[in-house]
Amino acid sequence: MRFKGLDLNLLVALDALITKRNLTAAARSINLSQPAMSAAVGRLRA
Repeated sequence: MRFKGLDLNLLVALDALITKRNLTAAARSINLSQPAMSAAVGRLRA
């Protein structure tokens, strides 16, 4: 596994997304815009 480039903020976004099961609601819960949350999910997928 590669941890050197891991952004720990992405784990917060992932936790919110798993909890809320809705991208927009997850973004609101951690005070991110929906486009910022989408970008975070994109980085998690990479």
